[in-house]
Amino acid sequence: MDTTFSYGIFSADYRDGCVYLAGKKYPAGYFALQLLNQYYANDIALRLAVYRDELNFNILEQLRCGYLNIGHYEKTGRNTLEILKVLPSLCPFDSLDTATMQEQISALFSPENGEHI
Repeated sequence: MDTTFSYGIFSADYRDGCVYLAGKKYPAGYFALQLLNQYYANDIALRLAVYRDELNFNILEQLRCGYLNIGHYEKTGRNTLEILKVLPSLCPFDSLDTATMQEQISALFSPENGEHI
């Protein structure tokens, strides 16, 4: 099965039992093994978990109802930025351009964008 996942500056292609990321070929289980080996080192799991909240799902429900709480919207952006500080310490996320992602998230979750939405 040939599957491609693409989101803005991140793209991964899954085929032939391999993952193609940033033009490099890896065995399909490589990143899962890397995450298992790194996830609990230096409390990375906890560093990511503290920024998990229900606001993301709450925002989706608000949008579905035609309403947006700007404070929740901005906090989701701030939490996402905090997660991006930790992700580069995990493989394969260490190959992502997190600086660009931070700029995009800051712009997306601005109060002005929340008002427009």
